[in-house]
Amino acid sequence: MTLLLRTLTMKSKLNFGSADIKYLTIRELITMNRNRQLVNIYYNLGMIDFNQEIKDALFITQEIEKPGKLPKEIAESYVKDCMTRYYASLTMEEMGRRDHDVRTSMGAKSKTIKALHGNSKAELMRKNRTYR
Repeated sequence: MTLLLRTLTMKSKLNFGSADIKYLTIRELITMNRNRQLVNIYYNLGMIDFNQEIKDALFITQEIEKPGKLPKEIAESYVKDCMTRYYASLTMEEMGRRDHDVRTSMGAKSKTIKALHGNSKAELMRKNRTYR
């Protein structure tokens, strides 16, 4: 059996997971404040690694040997630690902007797809490109 370690960069697409993140690049996910999901992916999926630029952006300091993953309890504490450092690094202005961005993007998956691809979800489905 061959083990394939996938190292993601800012331009990489996940190509797995739920439809709202599957077709987005890592840079887009960070811009959309999906940091917690990315940190969870790093610590809980054994065959996924990030390059150093992404680790720095996500405040991942406790690197683990890949391929491999952590036990759930340890992974949760590492994720919490990364998110604490992330929130501590934000200024009050950035926090307000982040909260506004999250509120305006909630439930707006079609708008996100249109902004990224220039077509609405319905138009893409008509062209036989499905987003599931």
